[in-house]
Parts: sequence; C-alpha cells; structure tokens
Amino acid sequence: MAALRELLTYLVRALSGAPEQVYVTASQTPLGSVVTLTLYVAPEDRGRVLAPTTWPALCQVLRACAGRQGVRVRLRLGSVESG
Repeated sequence: MAALRELLTYLVRALSGAPEQVYVTASQTPLGSVVTLTLYVAPEDRGRVLAPTTWPALCQVLRACAGRQGVRVRLRLGSVESG
C-alpha cells in the first residue's frame, strides 16, 4: 500500500504547479484486497490532474502496480483548500 501511495505522490508532484500541496491518503479494506487512494491537490491543479489523458494514465499505472501486489486499487480526488 505504501508503494502505491508513494508512486502516485511522485507522479502527481511532477505534474503539479504546486507540488508542496500534493498529498495522498491510503486506506485498505479489512481483508486487504482493495486499496483506496485519495489524492489531494491544489484547486488550480485539478484540471491538470483530471485531464482526459492524465487521469486514465494515472489509473492504469496504479492498476498495473497494484496487480503485481495482488490487490485492486481505487483512486479518488480531493482538494487542498488554498489560502
């Protein structure tokens, strides 16, 4: 689970205009078969992360990595409040 979180954090920080505001939380189902990653980015980066090519690519990379670990992954998007 930590590897998935670190991978997502690394990829999104490289794309972000405010990398210091990128963070990821992870939770796992009781049986450990599904990992849910919630990605938090600055409001101005939401469009960049949700771009029609970026979001599916992130999901695909995470699914490939999760498959090697024997788990399924869900990706959600939150947002960091600017201020």
